[in-house]
This record gives sequence, structure tokens and C-alpha cells, in this order.
Amino acid sequence: MGGEKWPVLVYGSTERNELKQWILKFSLVDVHKFAEEYRMENICDDDEDDESIFLSHYEIEDEDFERLIDFISENGLIIVYFDTMYWDEFSIGLEVPDSDNLTDEEKERVFKFCEKYGMSKPKMYAGIVGEFE
Repeated sequence: MGGEKWPVLVYGSTERNELKQWILKFSLVDVHKFAEEYRMENICDDDEDDESIFLSHYEIEDEDFERLIDFISENGLIIVYFDTMYWDEFSIGLEVPDSDNLTDEEKERVFKFCEKYGMSKPKMYAGIVGEFE
């Protein structure tokens, strides 16, 4: 990763995942179809479930990150990083320009998003945003 990065105040879940895990959580790829196709082309353990096959064997492509960015943007949220040295794991939240002006509607929207996708209860935290390269 490179490019400009800057600190930001965020309201959201502090759950951190890698891209593949977010794709799985938000159902941005048909995991069952991928696993079915993988089983047809490869020998694999019968006990391995679709999610495990996806997490172990799916190859991330540029479109996957774009798909995630579009999904997050449609929900009015941003990607948030926590460590300037480790860019593979990130969170998702609402950028808060001024903590005194965060509305109840914004809080409720983020809460419902987190609840819908089984994420931890949202809270205020600081993170890093910026270009993804």
C-alpha cells in the first residue's frame, strides 16, 4: 500500500477482517457456487464446508476490492485502517467530521448495518484512511 494516509474519527464496529473475510460476510461473491466449482475441479476433504474452501482457495482480484468499495460507499461508510504497517486487515465505519454533530439518524443507520451483518456494536474510535494501492 502506498499513497497519502491521514487520521480520521469514525463511528462503527471495530471488527477487523481481511478482504476475503469481508467479501464472505457481505456475500459479495457466491461462496457456494465457488466451492461447488472448486470441488468439481479439485480433490478436497468431504468435511470441508463452502466457507472454508472459499477462505482457503479463493484468489482475490481487483474487482473484489472494487466490489467492496462500491458496497461500503452505497451504505455511506468508509474503510478504516489501524496500523500504518499492516494494511491487509481493516474495519468499516462512518467518517465523523465533528463528533458534536453526529446525528441520531447516522448512529441508527450504522447500528442497523452492524446488526444486519453480525458486527460488534458501533462506537467512536480513531483510525487511518487513505489511498489503496
